[in-house]
Amino acid sequence: MLKEEAPNPPYSIAVTAEDIDRYARDLARGTSATIGDAEFREWYRQQLNEYRLSDAEFRGILRTSVLIQE
Repeated sequence: MLKEEAPNPPYSIAVTAEDIDRYARDLARGTSATIGDAEFREWYRQQLNEYRLSDAEFRGILRTSVLIQE
């Protein structure tokens, strides 16, 4: 329901690919001040392997998390 209603008025919440990327980097960074590209790619790969998800499936989960926060 959230995915269907969020883009419509009165909510009008749009989640971009950049929003998803930023959220993923924040998750990967954890409590560190920064995270490098190589570290992020490794974290991302580990997430896909650990949860046995495709890139599209994982990004869908991240998108839903961003919607919930908005």
